[in-house]
Amino acid sequence: MLANNSLFSMEIQQLLTKPTLDKRVKNQSGNDNASRPGRPRSSEVHRSILKATLENLGELGYEKLSISSIAIRSGVGKATIYRRWPSKLPLVVDALNQLPELATPDTGRLLDDLSTLANEFIQIASSSRLAPILTAIGHESYRNHEFETCVNPLLQSRRRPLLKIISRAIARNEITPSLSIEDAADILMGPILTRVLFTKREPSYSETRYLLERLILGITSTANVEATQSP
Repeated sequence: MLANNSLFSMEIQQLLTKPTLDKRVKNQSGNDNASRPGRPRSSEVHRSILKATLENLGELGYEKLSISSIAIRSGVGKATIYRRWPSKLPLVVDALNQLPELATPDTGRLLDDLSTLANEFIQIASSSRLAPILTAIGHESYRNHEFETCVNPLLQSRRRPLLKIISRAIARNEITPSLSIEDAADILMGPILTRVLFTKREPSYSETRYLLERLILGITSTANVEATQSP
């Protein structure tokens, strides 16, 4: 499982930090050299456009994002982009679909599974442009119904590892089935997401684990109180 998480981390960091086509590279002697001669392959152009879209989305937000800015950053003409996508919304959706899912840990214990998942997310968010991208998505989803409709299926798919962890915990009787899986997911991971996305603070592994332990205890304690008070 750790190997899978490491592969995810490498994949997303490469996607969000690898130079785009218009960047110059340095050789081992430190001298600037232009990228290799010849026309870039179609797959390279496609990837460069998607990467530039994610970078600009995180820096500018969706409202200020434009095909022109993406073309400049990716080093291609606007016509090249429009041949692939009719407007920026389907382009953004395709770019967001490049973000892979987190692996789903299965340690047999809810606290360990959540700690592993949360800390992998924190490490990735702190070492890449993922956090501002997610913030931009949340902002635009709140104000733009069309955007929210197109992006929501993608966001839901990225929640699958978390929902699976909670579903298994319910099956093991670690938390009560009276609480919906969606509600439990929001309660348990909401504070972590708030810290990472809005406070720009990277909690340590021990801090994250302690917070999750308190949240799990809160869920189970509330369920026990409700059970004793029910007729």
